[in-house]
Amino acid sequence: MNLVATAKGYPSETHPQRGAFDHVLFRELRRLGVDVTVVTPENLISRSILSIGSKLAPVDETHEGVTIHRPRYFSYSNKTLPFGQSTYRWTVSSFSRTVLRHAESLKVRPDLCYGQFLYPGGVAAQRLAHEFGVPAVVLLGEGSFDHYERHFGLKRVRATLAEFDGAIAVSETIKRLSTNRYRMLEDRVKVFPNAAASHFYPRPRDEMRRKLGLPLDRPIVGFVGHFDDNKGSQRVLEAIRIRPEIGAFFLGSGALAPTGPQVLYAGLAAHEQVPEWLSAADLYVQPVRIEASSNAMKEAMACGLPIVSSDLATNREFLDESMATLIDPGNVEKIRTAIFTLIDDPR
Repeated sequence: MNLVATAKGYPSETHPQRGAFDHVLFRELRRLGVDVTVVTPENLISRSILSIGSKLAPVDETHEGVTIHRPRYFSYSNKTLPFGQSTYRWTVSSFSRTVLRHAESLKVRPDLCYGQFLYPGGVAAQRLAHEFGVPAVVLLGEGSFDHYERHFGLKRVRATLAEFDGAIAVSETIKRLSTNRYRMLEDRVKVFPNAAASHFYPRPRDEMRRKLGLPLDRPIVGFVGHFDDNKGSQRVLEAIRIRPEIGAFFLGSGALAPTGPQVLYAGLAAHEQVPEWLSAADLYVQPVRIEASSNAMKEAMACGLPIVSSDLATNREFLDESMATLIDPGNVEKIRTAIFTLIDDPR
């Protein structure tokens, strides 16, 4: 089987964390005998900026059996404009046109086109599938579709989803949304929740702390995700501030990078190294406001950590009181109480 996938953002030397889940998925498909080609257009502007003092990934490459194409496209950002206009529409159109122009360079005829998220990856896969006369499938793993409606409108989102031959929803909540609000045919949507890759399992805690240079005698909170208000990295730091003996590491990037004496590390880590960091922690905390089906939480669970996270319908699909404390993600006092309870009561 030949699968051509389109995705916005894919791991590279300059961005090893970006799209790590995509790479794990395609690598596993390759091991199952599927020939996978990924088309992941790179923004012209960001590439030129990153080229200063950074080594860029090649335009075309093969990594662990997955063939990767990185044609250039121009992004117009995602601003809403007067009179119902949107620069995000231009960005999606530019992304899709670039994928279509690159079709002749693929050197493979796909049996199926797969889009990672509805816009722009899904739309590009849809148009590529039409070009080759093959089915198109989209992964619906977004925490919210409000952004799409704001830029395209409800009718346009419905029309886009209706053109897919199938959709993969990462949670029952997203399937209900796609069939109820967006009117996809129910038999076209299947639920396949995200899961931890096979290299996520518990390592000896003290051994991992020594390897990573972390203190052996401090309680440590782990966090993996974007440093923004949605994921809640700052709320985690605020929750532990009154207990200075508690340390925390934050794996990710973003504008709201945690800082201070309790921050043991804040920055990127290769996906292969994340299990070592998680195994060094005592618990995992992520007070996210909107989430689809958290890969990071499942990876933390696979490494043996109890979870403190948000009381969301999508979280309740795989978290219960046997392994998690679910709280209001905006209430720092509730987050603090949950963390302290776990640290102070080892049982």
